[in-house]
Amino acid sequence: MGEHTTEARGVGGSIPSLPISQRNVYITLSIILNMKKEESVKKHSDNSFGVVSVVLGIIAIVISIVFFFGFGPIAGIILSIIGLIFAMKQKKYSEKNGWYKAGFWLNIAGMIIGLLVLIWFVKNLLEAIIEIQKQGLLNQYDIPNSS
Repeated sequence: MGEHTTEARGVGGSIPSLPISQRNVYITLSIILNMKKEESVKKHSDNSFGVVSVVLGIIAIVISIVFFFGFGPIAGIILSIIGLIFAMKQKKYSEKNGWYKAGFWLNIAGMIIGLLVLIWFVKNLLEAIIEIQKQGLLNQYDIPNSS
């Protein structure tokens, strides 16, 4: 009972001459590998990166405005940069997608608002320090010389 060898043509080209049982394994493996490729394409054809980008853009804007003192604007800028990365990933899979555009522009706005609020905060902080120095309020904390 010898096995027969056959030459067949598949979708991706010719299947090598193999005994029938090995040829069936070859075909099965090629089908499984093609299914894995299709699954990986389907995973990235959705809007998940775009949705994450939009959410990060909204959070960045809110944090930059509401928590305008301290690290709020810095956190908003960082979130905007991360959101832009997600928007670019979404663009790679689908440029005609509205989620990409919305996420991109929200994160640009979040970054600009964060920078403006940070500049405003630093300007007011420096003005307050200069005013305190003019009034001499810091002099009362000077340590007298012991000589």
